[in-house]
Amino acid sequence: MLNMTENCAVSVPEDKNKLKVISGFNPSFDFAAVTQSLKEDQVVLVRNVEQSDIDSLILNIAEQLGLRSSLELHAGFAEVQGHRKKMSKYYMSVNKRREYQLILPHSEGSSFQNVQLVSFYCHENTTDGGDTILMNVDRTSDSVWGNLRERVVRGRVKNKILSHGEIAEIKMRYQIKLPEDALQPDDQILKESHSHLAELDLVDVLARPKKTFSKILNKNVYAYWSSMSRFDSDSYRDFSEILRQSGLYKEPVGASDHESSTDGHSDRGIWSSGVSYDQLFKRKISIRLEPDDFILMNNLTWTHGVSNWTPGSGSRVVAAAMA
Repeated sequence: MLNMTENCAVSVPEDKNKLKVISGFNPSFDFAAVTQSLKEDQVVLVRNVEQSDIDSLILNIAEQLGLRSSLELHAGFAEVQGHRKKMSKYYMSVNKRREYQLILPHSEGSSFQNVQLVSFYCHENTTDGGDTILMNVDRTSDSVWGNLRERVVRGRVKNKILSHGEIAEIKMRYQIKLPEDALQPDDQILKESHSHLAELDLVDVLARPKKTFSKILNKNVYAYWSSMSRFDSDSYRDFSEILRQSGLYKEPVGASDHESSTDGHSDRGIWSSGVSYDQLFKRKISIRLEPDDFILMNNLTWTHGVSNWTPGSGSRVVAAAMA
């Protein structure tokens, strides 16, 4: 494990000033006001939305932001990897979780997928936990991002100029854009494997994060991707501490400290960045989603995480859409 830090107190202030709450969805719904709120980096929560209206609602918002094709693309691939299922035209199930498992704050996807907008719709939430924690990236904290790493796959090309067709196939098969995703000198190699081409090796690495363009804000920003947060042990440390401070952490009965903190994640120990949440985030919004709540945000500037709950305490059914 790299750069391990000691446990320490962490504080991200609760601040709902960036939360815009709308009472419901109707024929006169003001889509322009919603997109303007997103452009002001607000989180939008629409209460009392019928399940039959969620696809129309997200489609109209995505169209106004120039993200319709991205919405349709992500919806089309919802079931490809087998861990999600379609729940409506654009909404899919969230990942299955283990007992007591918390979901770390993260921006959905990776730098390759470049998801701009994320929305959640609550069907049911009767557990004794399952609170949603949204954290707003501090865009003045550029200096700390050089200490973070994203787990990605790089390509190492050996003694050949690849054809356009081979580059396109590599992108489709392995989610590698060449030459941009070629192995870099400062990448920290985790493992290597062979591809279907003798001239290309696949290299699993920890790479320095790069800014990505936010279509909503019209500027380049850093995003705290899932491919970053879930491999950083300091992320587990800080989120668990924040939940404990808020009385939201459900401790597994009879678990050791190690078992409690890892929540069954085998990937937890591969990297320790030394970066704390109070360096990365300037505010948080804690919400317990209720049935028929529809929430959306800029996926690049807001992360979403979920507290754990006691097994058997109830059911939590939430659907997600991405664009």
